[in-house]
Amino acid sequence: MFRSIRTSVALSCALLALLLGVQPAAAAVIINETGRVGSYQLNDFQVGQRGANCTYESNSFDLDNISVRAPFVHGDYQQMTWVGWEFRIQRDAPPFDGAFGTIFKSAIEKSRANDEFIADFSRRKWIAPENPTGQYRVLIKIYWYEPGSKTAAEGRTLARYEWYKAKHDADTYVNMDLCLPHY
Repeated sequence: MFRSIRTSVALSCALLALLLGVQPAAAAVIINETGRVGSYQLNDFQVGQRGANCTYESNSFDLDNISVRAPFVHGDYQQMTWVGWEFRIQRDAPPFDGAFGTIFKSAIEKSRANDEFIADFSRRKWIAPENPTGQYRVLIKIYWYEPGSKTAAEGRTLARYEWYKAKHDADTYVNMDLCLPHY
């Protein structure tokens, strides 16, 4: 009897530790989901893979570009169907009141996927204007298309990346919520 209780307690503790151990410090914030969506993963963690990289110019220390990590997206069916993703750059202008507005919307990158195989998407980049001002953040929008269609979306997810890696030459640091205009 004691052996079964000890075994149950040990297994329960191990399961709890496993569940707590795999939780990220924070991840992308899901803003909205509509329609029929498949499985997806947004790699956006404080430690390891950040959702976006903010790269700064060597001489001026100004923001040069934001490189956006692509999502891992499955189709929602056994057969291959089209899925897509785009990213948006939002800017909060001085006096930094949290009123972010979209200043760039990428084209939708599309690929085929199913419930077993993910779409083959690539990292994408936005080039900042000269002498940038404001604070910048990234939104990701994922699309799932009806079987046999490359244009009729049946599901959508909109998310915001929370973790950004700031890079200036060999120096880096992690920033939460946004990219600053200067390193």
